[in-house]
Amino acid sequence: MNKQLKKNQHLAYISLLVAVSLVLYIFENTLPKPVPWIRLGLANLITLWALLQLNFKSALIIVLLRIFLGSLLSGILFTPIFILTLSGGLASIIIMGIAKYLWYPKISPLGISWLGAATHNIFQLLAAYIVLSNEIQIFYLLPIFLLTSIITGAIIGLIISLLLPRWQRINYAGASEKTS
Repeated sequence: MNKQLKKNQHLAYISLLVAVSLVLYIFENTLPKPVPWIRLGLANLITLWALLQLNFKSALIIVLLRIFLGSLLSGILFTPIFILTLSGGLASIIIMGIAKYLWYPKISPLGISWLGAATHNIFQLLAAYIVLSNEIQIFYLLPIFLLTSIITGAIIGLIISLLLPRWQRINYAGASEKTS
């Protein structure tokens, strides 16, 4: 297959994954939240999938496009909430990328998901401290956020762990471009 066609197919696949992650993000925003700022992170299913099946660069692109487009559609683009979302999302994908590079498959998708969820919550609190409050008391929320990251990270990681073997058979032409 010619190189340009493979590149176009890869771009189309990334676009599809961005669209699916955006739909999951918007859907999740319509669900009631038992506690403000705490969400399951359904769109992270796509992020983790892309990281494990494609490469770090593709997963990073998906995260950034989802955050920017989701924020635009939600009306929070370039607001303090956007900064919190962006800081958590970037830190999370970087840590998950490092974990995949250093330890995958010794560390499972569940472990990578836990690391990503915990990192996301820690960096959101750090951004909230810097952008919103400058009150050290905001870090009193850290145990609650870490507990929820264990739960949400486990759910996302388990879903990917269960689906990954089945999805491994799905192969599009650009999937052979896996790199870290």
